[in-house]
Amino acid sequence: MDNELKRLRDKLGLTSLDITLINGIESSINDISMELSGYSLFNDKRLVILSEPSKLKGFDEQAEQIFTQAPDSTTVAVIEPHLDKRKSYYKYLKANTEFKQLDALNGPVLVKWVNDYVNELGGQIAASDANYLVDRVGDNQLILSQEIKKLLLYSKKIDKESIDMLTERSASSSIFELLDAAFNLNVKKALRIYNDQRIQKVEPEQILAMISWQLNALAIYMSSKNLPSDKVATASGLSPYTLSKTRQIALKITFSSLKQLVSDLSNLDLKSKTTSLDLDEGLRNFIVGLSLS
Repeated sequence: MDNELKRLRDKLGLTSLDITLINGIESSINDISMELSGYSLFNDKRLVILSEPSKLKGFDEQAEQIFTQAPDSTTVAVIEPHLDKRKSYYKYLKANTEFKQLDALNGPVLVKWVNDYVNELGGQIAASDANYLVDRVGDNQLILSQEIKKLLLYSKKIDKESIDMLTERSASSSIFELLDAAFNLNVKKALRIYNDQRIQKVEPEQILAMISWQLNALAIYMSSKNLPSDKVATASGLSPYTLSKTRQIALKITFSSLKQLVSDLSNLDLKSKTTSLDLDEGLRNFIVGLSLS
């Protein structure tokens, strides 16, 4: 993906001043509309990169109208790691854009990419710190590349201290911290983390999906804990750092309790889609219930 964006930038003859990156989770539909309708002060062309705009509630339905606001001088690159092929948004992108499906890197392969990319830019990073960076920032290569460049401006050697100081914890990483707090009977902290995510405009549907992913990682670890960790990481796509963190929670829960939590979360998801259940309130109750598992 990073190579594709570099190819596009070179093709358009742009510098970093003509490129804007918008993270869907941290923006609003209005922010995106305003940005796409603007012009560059430095060049007659510009590139706007939208990372996961579909995570914004209502974006799917307004996508066509939003994209048509961009002037001919603006090229829009949309990055969507997880697209539902049944939705009209997917069909619109497929029919009206230069659609390309690129295999996303994950697990040890992504960590190796981080290591190689840092070296390519003249920096240094230990394997353990590369793992930590992926776990903290997330597996989006575009965001990772931007964070790596920022870290290297501070120091040519990237370590845990600079990562903590200069990067923001991703939503998925925060959800792990939420689960860890709940299983440690610290419900107050778990609910505070949940509220922080909501303040940052992370929708309940996204939080439910991230909790589901974390429980899935927990199930993978608990069902394969007798296997070598490198084999589990390769087969599952989970980073070794994620597996080591998952191990901490696995010590506090039985497999039977985990199965019940998965069932409860699945029922919560179903009811939110088929009844008038308030998913926001339902998730708060689910988090409180975690401490009783």
